[in-house]
Amino acid sequence: MDLKTYCTDMRGEVAQWKAKAYDLERTVYGKASQPDAAIAGPIGQLSDMIDDLERKIERLDTECPATWDKEKAELERIISDMHEIWEDAWRRASEKSPDDF
Repeated sequence: MDLKTYCTDMRGEVAQWKAKAYDLERTVYGKASQPDAAIAGPIGQLSDMIDDLERKIERLDTECPATWDKEKAELERIISDMHEIWEDAWRRASEKSPDDF
């Protein structure tokens, strides 16, 4: 896969992550205006990671290096970490009732 196609695909994946993060926020803040730190922290973390992904993808697409294996590995690591954080936060949010917040 060439770099431009990869960056385009990654932008699509970032859009999916934004939607997942929004759904998580809507679920959590729909139950309480102030969620506990165990859930609020991961929501902020996901937002920061999404921003980081967008910056890294933009830089990669702009600079268009001949070799970009290191950058690809970094992007994939971030996405893997995001998946773990999201799953844990979603599980916690789904288990709580509005009274728990």
